[in-house]
Amino acid sequence: MHKNTKTLLSLSLPGVLLILAYLDLIKINSMSPLLIGMIPFLPYLLLLITGVLAYRFNQSKIFYLALAFIFIQLTTEAIIYPRHHYDGAQLDLIYSLIGLLVPFNIFIYCFVKERGIFSRWGFVKLFFMIGQFLGAAWIVSSAQPAILNILNAQLFPWTFHFLHGIAQLSLLVFCLCIIAILLHLRFNNSYFNTIAIGILFSVALLIYFRNMPLAGPIFMSSAGLLMIIYIIQNSHSMAYLDELTEIPGRRALREEMMKLSGNYVVAMVDIDFFKKFNDKYGHDVGDEVLRMVASKLDQVTGGGKAFRYGGEEFVIIFYAKKMTDVLPHLEKLRENIAHAEFSIRGQDRPKKKTEKIKPARPVKKTSVTVSIGAAEKGHPHGKVQEVLKAADKALYRAKKNGRNRVCK
Repeated sequence: MHKNTKTLLSLSLPGVLLILAYLDLIKINSMSPLLIGMIPFLPYLLLLITGVLAYRFNQSKIFYLALAFIFIQLTTEAIIYPRHHYDGAQLDLIYSLIGLLVPFNIFIYCFVKERGIFSRWGFVKLFFMIGQFLGAAWIVSSAQPAILNILNAQLFPWTFHFLHGIAQLSLLVFCLCIIAILLHLRFNNSYFNTIAIGILFSVALLIYFRNMPLAGPIFMSSAGLLMIIYIIQNSHSMAYLDELTEIPGRRALREEMMKLSGNYVVAMVDIDFFKKFNDKYGHDVGDEVLRMVASKLDQVTGGGKAFRYGGEEFVIIFYAKKMTDVLPHLEKLRENIAHAEFSIRGQDRPKKKTEKIKPARPVKKTSVTVSIGAAEKGHPHGKVQEVLKAADKALYRAKKNGRNRVCK
């Protein structure tokens, strides 16, 4: 599947969820009184579930985002300070700060690694979040003219009347963060980048429709639901995707084989002389080779699906296919891998830049080949394990006959 298509598909779920939230908002008057009475409590329930799941799976980004959104919801509903009634200017300032700080934090989270909740970096996130809340509370309560002038500065020669009450600085940060995350999503189609876009638009709609009844709880609930979906997706990915090659792993293969029926072909792929290659160039280069081969296997034509079997071995399943249908696609795959060159970084190349510039040396390029063994369901291989074993024997014949070939 093309990368742009994958990116668009990954954004479809947040898009559908936000459309449903908007439809709920505009049809709020047609809902039953019982349902309307439950909506204000829905974001707290979803965010609490999000926090518990994030704690269970040690997802610090989602855990602290859920915690932050609970405080934001409590603040905008004046529950934290029940005796304090915000005037119009204070509410505009609060929402402007939300539009400034939420995109900024999500942007940072998109570019930092997950390091757990109860770790040094996890506590840094916590104290950073607490510092922002305290700073925002001080800004709202003190209304320092110098700070307000910065927050309300006219950055553009025009005004946005349809975004009433939102400072242009907040709008600028919001737009820049969305653009940056979209660009990052183009090169790193991760689940977090996807839900980050959805969360940002949830917050944007929350701010835009804040004067409509129950807009805050509805769009905050959509943000909480997106984070729950992320935890489920991420947990599934950790369980079923191979971390190094990012294609389905052995557990996914085992479950897939349990569902096989009808005609199918199983192909086993092994990288030729991988151990010698690993010993010569090192494990880092070996990992690059595995990733490269896996990316080629993931693009196999003919309706095949690739899995990492273990080490340098992979398995491809062709559903509802016969051997005669599959062999041309396996030959094409073998040729694509054999013709794919990549550069080897010199062992004497410094990892850090130095002031002294050395003459450029020719970049060494190399390539690898694969051997492929294929077997189809049919007499005498009626069971899945028998087909897999037959494919393994065919792979052995391919290696014995000189490697870099397909055998059946």
